[in-house]
Amino acid sequence: MVYAWRGGIRWDGTPGVQLTGIRVHDNVLQGTDTASPTTDLVTHTSDFSSGVFSYDGDVYYSPKGPAGWFEVAGAAMGFEAWVLATGETTANRAQVTFGDPTRSVATYEGTLGGPATLEGFVLAVRAQSKATWRPAYGATAVNAYIREGFQP
Repeated sequence: MVYAWRGGIRWDGTPGVQLTGIRVHDNVLQGTDTASPTTDLVTHTSDFSSGVFSYDGDVYYSPKGPAGWFEVAGAAMGFEAWVLATGETTANRAQVTFGDPTRSVATYEGTLGGPATLEGFVLAVRAQSKATWRPAYGATAVNAYIREGFQP
């Protein structure tokens, strides 16, 4: 899942040297930025002739429109050209709506009755001890809360 990641995923390096055997599959890449001039979803500084990259079954969307979603070897590329260049015939172009993608550690702290701030969460975590341990402040609970916000 890549959501609202300004500038998208950037693959930068020499294929076959720094970049080898990269498989990108079954991901949801959803851009949200309309103001940035950069490519929203995926940027490759080289082309696909090396065979280093394999894409399969990914779902792409950006409010910029499909012409600015991808960049390969310095050239902007639309969705259809991307499918041809990568061979990702199982790619989908679709906006996915999530339950609450704005969830954060701060909003999680708010659900526990504290102030909905990162600082409030950190203070509560630091106040714990062996005798006052709360599983709700463990990574498993926080991750589950944030992950739940990304359910369709």
